[in-house]
Amino acid sequence: MEPILLDFAANMKIIEGYIEKIMGENKETDLIIFPELITSGYECGSEFQNIAEVAGQDESMKRIGELAKRYKEFLIARAFRYLYNSF
Repeated sequence: MEPILLDFAANMKIIEGYIEKIMGENKETDLIIFPELITSGYECGSEFQNIAEVAGQDESMKRIGELAKRYKEFLIARAFRYLYNSF
């Protein structure tokens, strides 16, 4: 999975498609792990501080959380020094 730099909407479509595909192929999946910075991409330079998301408050984290609830699975995405997860 390679995110598109600073394109949160496109990256969420990639994430959602991946989750839908995995859950469609194996409904017993309990855990999906995404690479760090999956919603923003790498090489953001000084923008990292400006684009940081707060788990449970920002749109992409809310959408990932909704998908986790729908499928009753754990999703883990790592960003910066903190580990964010939703279930």
